[in-house]
Amino acid sequence: MLFLGDVAHPFKTPPDWSALQSLAASDGAVLNLEGPLTETTAHLGSRVLFNHTSVLPALKTINTKVAALANNHILDLPNGVANTREILAREGIETGGAGASLTDASAPLHVSHQGHEWIFLNAGWTTIQCPPAGHNTPGTCPLDSRALVARITGLRAQNPGAVIVPMLHWNYELEPHPQPAHRRLAFAMIEAGADLIIGHHPHCVGGFEYHNDRLIAWSLGNWWLPQGVFFDGRLSYPDDTLNQVALEWHLDAPARLHRFAYEREQHTIRATGSETLSPTADMTAHAPYAGASHADYLDWFRANRQKKKLLPIYTDPDARVANLCRDRWISLRHHLLMGFKKVRRDI
Repeated sequence: MLFLGDVAHPFKTPPDWSALQSLAASDGAVLNLEGPLTETTAHLGSRVLFNHTSVLPALKTINTKVAALANNHILDLPNGVANTREILAREGIETGGAGASLTDASAPLHVSHQGHEWIFLNAGWTTIQCPPAGHNTPGTCPLDSRALVARITGLRAQNPGAVIVPMLHWNYELEPHPQPAHRRLAFAMIEAGADLIIGHHPHCVGGFEYHNDRLIAWSLGNWWLPQGVFFDGRLSYPDDTLNQVALEWHLDAPARLHRFAYEREQHTIRATGSETLSPTADMTAHAPYAGASHADYLDWFRANRQKKKLLPIYTDPDARVANLCRDRWISLRHHLLMGFKKVRRDI
C-alpha cells in the first residue's frame, strides 16, 4: 500500500498526480481526505476545507482503496460525512473514521487487498477540533487511548493474520515532533498488535520511528493541499511544508519513503528521490529521538518542539483530568485567536 497525507482539492479540474501514478496504481493508495466532497467551489471565500468532486478521477487513477475521514474539516459543509461517504462508495473507495453516529464512526474498516485482510482504525483528536460523533449525530471517532488499545487487542486476538493500521489525526498544526502522550500511545498500540501507525494533521512531514520492528509515521504532511487558494487565498504554509512524502509499505519488503516537492505558483508536484526505511537502520536521521525512553523523549521534546506559544504539552494519554484541563485552555485560546483575526480583518 502507498500511504499519502492530507488531500483538499479546490479546483474544478482534476489534479495532476502523474509523479505518483507509477507507484500507486498497481499497489493501491490510502490517504486522508481533509474535507468533504462537494460539487461547487463557492466555499473558497470561507474558512473551510473541501474537495471538489473533480478530484475523483485522480483518486481512481492512483487506485485509492481507503480514504480516512476522521479529521477536523470533515463537517465543514452540511451533511459532509454522509455526502462524502456516499460519493466515495459509488467509486469503490472505502472510508473510515467518520459516520452517522459514534458506533458508525468507530467501526473498524476491514479491507481485502492482494490476498490479505487489512483492518484500518481511524480516529481524530478532539483537542484539534475533530468533531466527535454522538450517539445519533454525525462526526468522527474520538482519539481515546484506552479504547484504541483495547480495540486493537481484541482485533488482534480475533484476526491473528490481519494487518492492523491505526490512522490518527493528532498533534498541533505545524508541529513535526509527536506529543509525548501520542508517542506513548503509539508504542502501546504496537504492543497491543498494530502493524503500522500513520499520523496526519500537522501539514508538515514528521519523523519516522520503529518500535518493536513496527513503523510509525508521525505525520505524512500534505499530499495535495494547494496553497494560496483556500480561505479566500489566505491559506498558506511555511516553506518546509513544500517537502512532501509518500510512504510505500509492504508486508514482505522494507518500507520505501518517496520524496516530492510541491510548487506553490504552478500547483505541481515533482519527485525528488526515494530511500529505504528499515528497523535495523539508524533512524535518528528521520527522528533524532528514535529509540529514546519516554522520559528522555519528554526532555527532548521540551527542548525541541516547534509550537510553544501558550500551547501545553500532553505527556500521558491516560491522564484524563489533566488532559481535559489542557483541552479547555486550548479551546479558549482558539476562540481568542479567531476573534483577534476577525477584528484584524474588519479594521
